[in-house]
Order: sequence, then structure tokens, then C-alpha cells
Amino acid sequence: MSRSPARLIACLALAGTIVGCEPRVNDVTTSDASAADAHASDARIDGASDGPPPCVLGGTITGAPATVACGGNASGRVVLAGDDVLWTVQQPGGVVMKAPLVGGAPTALVRAKVGAVGLVVVGTYVYFTLPGANQVLRVPLAGGQTEVVTKALDFPLFVASDGAALFVTSGQKYAGVVSKIALDPRTANANPPLTLMDGLSGPRGIAVTNGFVYWTDVFDGALLRTADRPDDAAREGGTRMAARLAAGISGPSDLALAGDYAYVADQRGSLARIPLAGGGPELFTDARGTPYGVATDGASLYWTTRGDPGGVFKIPLAGGTPLALVTGEADAHFLAVDATAVVWGTWGNGGAIRRVAK
Repeated sequence: MSRSPARLIACLALAGTIVGCEPRVNDVTTSDASAADAHASDARIDGASDGPPPCVLGGTITGAPATVACGGNASGRVVLAGDDVLWTVQQPGGVVMKAPLVGGAPTALVRAKVGAVGLVVVGTYVYFTLPGANQVLRVPLAGGQTEVVTKALDFPLFVASDGAALFVTSGQKYAGVVSKIALDPRTANANPPLTLMDGLSGPRGIAVTNGFVYWTDVFDGALLRTADRPDDAAREGGTRMAARLAAGISGPSDLALAGDYAYVADQRGSLARIPLAGGGPELFTDARGTPYGVATDGASLYWTTRGDPGGVFKIPLAGGTPLALVTGEADAHFLAVDATAVVWGTWGNGGAIRRVAK
């Protein structure tokens, strides 16, 4: 795959998402988990049509997508937790949202003057990032007081966890960092971040498995890997070195791990499969449109395509013919999958969180 520059939409952009547009402030408030929040934004997103139709919760046709929540037209990460879906919003207001998968008014777990991006659930806590405030924070999954995990990272973006630690991508362009924060169940900020890798162009999506951390670099067009703990023995001339597993990928903002492979969306119109042991990217399948978010349930790969219309697609990991689960979506972005459903955020027509059966 030849290299091509990532498409930048807004500000210091993660391809296709709003990152770095808000002032750096630290005001964060929480909302009672029982209080409904009707947060929505009038901001225009490229590809959205004039006079958007009203967002209607629920669905009426068996097998058709259902709308779980309305508003939030700059959704970030989407996570499924039990009977609920959670997502971040990359604009001020309700920035960590929660709604029942069966549909209903969303609840703002956290409100802030800057948007949130990264999101992961570990135990009974929701961990999230506020890039514009240089903060990683947590809030109880049931709602309650927000706690700061660290203020020591510049522009933290995406976050992953192995249950014992957080792994975070952060940093401005050409000053990116991958960090580790050991979790202490007794308190939020007992452990300072440890730098696993620095001097990166633009680290974005991140995942961890089997003692290694994997991340995409949106400016470098690459997938990289390092050990999940500081390794002085891996230094060469005093510089930390990462293994570059693949290069030449266009705008890789997301990744999914399954078996011995990583799966990454190439925004020129394909999904790449990359051996975790190295060996370069392989064309896994072509994609209709511009692929963006990727997720897996261990049996199939799921992805979204951006733009209007966009869609949600599926293909067995063993290979086969791609299946279009949903088409005609208004700019689909990140997604999540569980045992029965696929859930994703759309940016067009005012934004929504949508669900369809697998």
C-alpha cells in the first residue's frame, strides 16, 4: 500500500473528527445519573443536508437500524456496557453520555467546557480523555463524582486498558506519546504516567494484548507496537524504539485486534490485515466509501464508512463476501459490537447513536 496524507477536517484533526478546537480549561461537572440530558449541537458537519429530518428514537421495521439516542453530532468513542451504550462528545456540554440500548433519553454522566474523545470502561468506572484540558478522568459507571486520573499528559486522545492499567495516546503533531497509567482501585491518581514511547508523529487508536501495546499513527500512516512496560533493554543510543508493523496506510485512526492480526481502516477504500508478529499489511477486503471505525467480536470484522451516505458493514474473519448491515447512514464514525448488536455514532443530520442486529 502506498502512502497518502491523511484527510484533515478541523483544527488539529484526527482524520474526520474534531480535536483541539476548544480553549484549555479545567471546568468539569458531573450530572446525576437519573437526570436526562437533551444535549444537541447546531454545528454543521460536512456532508450534512439542509433541513435535517427530526430524530426519532426507536425503530419500527424488524432488521432495520434503530436510533438509541438523538443529538451529539460530534460523537467520539462508543462503548457497550451491559444494557447501556456510552459515548463521548467532542464538543462542550454533555461530553460523556449514557443511554439504554433499548433507547431512551440520554444521560450526561459528565459535562465540561471542552470536548471528550477517548473512552473505556474498567470495572465500575468510565475513563475518558479531555484533550483540550490535558486531562484523563474517571466517573462511576452509575454516575457520581468525576475524578482526575492525571493532568500530566499533553492533549490525551485515545485510551485502552488491560484491566490493570490505562494506555493512552497523546501529544501534538510530531510530539506524540504512548503512556501507561497503573490503576489503583482505591484512588484515581495514585500512579503517574509512564512513557512507553515518545517522539511519534500522530498516535491515535490504541489496543493492548499479550504484553504488547499497538497503536495507529494517523500522520505516519503506520501501525506500531511496543512492550506494555518500559523496557530499557530496547533502547538504542538512548532512544526508545517501536516496531513498525505496517506503513503506507491512509489516515488510520482506528484498529481492532483478533487472533494473530490487527485490522486497520485505510481511508482510500479498504481494510488492511496486519500480522501482529510483523510482515506488512495485506488487503483484507475492499470497502464501499471511506472506511473509518473498526471493531470485532472475534468471529467477524465490522466497520463504518464516513460521508453521506455512509454505512455499517461486516465480513467473517475467515474471509468471504462483505455484508452491508446498514446503508444510507449520515456520516458514520466509531462503532462497538457485543453478542447481539452493532452500535455506532453518526455525525450528519444533527447526530445520533444507532443500533442494528448483527
